[in-house]
Amino acid sequence: MPATSVSTESDRKPLGLFSLLTLGINGTIGVGIFFAPAEVAAKAPGYAGAWVFVLAGLALMPVAFVYSRLGGRFAEDGGPYVWARLAFGPQVAFLIGFLTYVSALFSTATVATGLSTHLSAAAGPGFWLGQKGIAVCCTLLLAITAATGLRLSALAWTTVTVLKLLPLIMLSVLGIAAALFGDAASVASSVSSQDGEIGRALLIVVFALQGFEIVPVLAGSSHSQRGVPWATLGTLALCTLFYGVLHSLCVRALPDLAAHKAPLVGAAEVFGGAVSARIVAVGQVISALGIAFGQTVTTPRYLATLGRTDALGAWLGLEDVRRVPQRALWITTFGVIVFVLREDLGGLFALSSIAVLAQYTVATLALATLAQRGYHGVARQQRLWALPALVGIALVAQGAEAKELLTTAGVTALGGLILFVRRNSTRPAAEG
Repeated sequence: MPATSVSTESDRKPLGLFSLLTLGINGTIGVGIFFAPAEVAAKAPGYAGAWVFVLAGLALMPVAFVYSRLGGRFAEDGGPYVWARLAFGPQVAFLIGFLTYVSALFSTATVATGLSTHLSAAAGPGFWLGQKGIAVCCTLLLAITAATGLRLSALAWTTVTVLKLLPLIMLSVLGIAAALFGDAASVASSVSSQDGEIGRALLIVVFALQGFEIVPVLAGSSHSQRGVPWATLGTLALCTLFYGVLHSLCVRALPDLAAHKAPLVGAAEVFGGAVSARIVAVGQVISALGIAFGQTVTTPRYLATLGRTDALGAWLGLEDVRRVPQRALWITTFGVIVFVLREDLGGLFALSSIAVLAQYTVATLALATLAQRGYHGVARQQRLWALPALVGIALVAQGAEAKELLTTAGVTALGGLILFVRRNSTRPAAEG
């Protein structure tokens, strides 16, 4: 396993159930939900869009169970890489670990770019730093905060999670009150979507529901392994229901929902006026800040798990006494800065959903394999969860486009090339 400095027990296990749950919720409720209702409405008009959220959540629930079982069983940071290594060996594990890291790196850069766009708009066109400069400063400040230690990071992401939930809860209360006591509102057209559009809508929603899978990435930092399953399943269940409600409220408030670039802000204005709209708009910025910080904390962990003698070298996985893989953190920070300085990240961001579905598949197959072997007390009957999990993955993956699949295959091939060069340059005597 990655090299780790000697530290006290409290340093090694700083996370409890509430910290893990807020980590998952923060990782799920990012900027996606502020835009997803409009994109989903274009594929599934009317209240059918809310059922797409529910369907996606139900399809992913067996996958969340897989993550909860494995995360609760293996007290080691790293998530899918750790399980794939145990089930299939270091080569397959490296490929999925590399793919997961690169997709997380692109996603982090895109979120940082989105955050800087909001902040630069608030600062005005004459602000001396500009959007790119703000993006670089945000990336560095988030990395410095993450470098202070996992315990302080947990306090930060918990605080931000609460702050960004408050405007969304306010919107829900206003919308439900309007539905119960207000006049009936018109509803978006129920025109049937084209063939294949529901599949694409599901993939959009999968992106919005990503986040529960990051909880087991910090399983080794939880002082109670029971907290990992509860936080993993709880994140997906709570966010699915919350998203369904928010989408339904947007449908009620905005008959032309598909045309709105900021549907939650528009719905807040309908239900509560300009002040409510401004509060939700501020919540959107806080949400972008929260997801950016959460990814700043977790993305280096994907790289640190590759810090093994048979992968990229033990030096990469070294953690300090505050449980921070400093080298992986700053390498990741440099990579994010490089990508935020690009002109366009849209093409790179498409990799995220497909890469996450790939790691879902590997994690599911890992559970089936480890359960079949009875490895480390994994009950054999738990392999039965593999089939519904794979069905759910196939259901949401049908909306993928060929270019996204080719990009994912290309990144995986790049990982294989890096591993080949690394092994032939170091010629290790044996694999760990």
